[in-house]
Amino acid sequence: MVELSLANRSALVAAVAASCWSCGSGHSSDTLLGGADTGYYSDDAAAPDDSSPIADSASPPADTAPACPPSTTMSFTPRTYTAAVAHQGVCTAADVSDFVSACGQNSTTSSCSAWEATNLPAGDAGRGTACGRCIVAPDDNGGLWFDPTGLAYPNYGACIQLSDPIDGPSCSAAYDNATACDDVACDACPSTEFEGCASASARGACSTYVSTENGACTTDFADGGVATTCSPGAASHSVDLDYTYIITLVCGSL
Repeated sequence: MVELSLANRSALVAAVAASCWSCGSGHSSDTLLGGADTGYYSDDAAAPDDSSPIADSASPPADTAPACPPSTTMSFTPRTYTAAVAHQGVCTAADVSDFVSACGQNSTTSSCSAWEATNLPAGDAGRGTACGRCIVAPDDNGGLWFDPTGLAYPNYGACIQLSDPIDGPSCSAAYDNATACDDVACDACPSTEFEGCASASARGACSTYVSTENGACTTDFADGGVATTCSPGAASHSVDLDYTYIITLVCGSL
């Protein structure tokens, strides 16, 4: 294995790109970009199997030159991991559903913008809603996780940390760092070429982070591990189910 986390990331990137934030620093987003044409596995992405998008499968051979070479990662600096807190009780089931409807994989720019205007602080930290501030947390430990390019994912790292108190904390930090490095290298690639690019970066500029991830996440990424629990939408190709599960875990109630 080259690394554990590239298995379905190309498809996941295609999916979250349809529901991602176009963000500046500090997650002060211009808009939440929705797209009805792109599902968990978009039409232009090769659909992998139904395993977790953060689980393992074979990567392209090491001697295969990627069609989209990695970009430089010179600017990448790992972010210090801030632990998530479970069941903060600030989002109801209706709140989570509203977010997914407004900003998930079948969203529109206008629906996400409306959700953002209501739920996120703009300038004054006292504005917005408690649920919105939990979904988009300033330390990247809320329901969403943002890579350094501003692409938003369900916060798989937080879910791993909260679901496995033994190995989860080290795996979650390592997973975030490897994902972030890969994304800096490859987010500019088309979804069909992301995995080949990320495989190349895993052997090159991101190899240290990927190696750390492999060691830290062996248990959590194994068949039946918490990575599977944290991606309930894999079987039905629905990233919205992952958003719902993870936001509820972090921001909902017991």
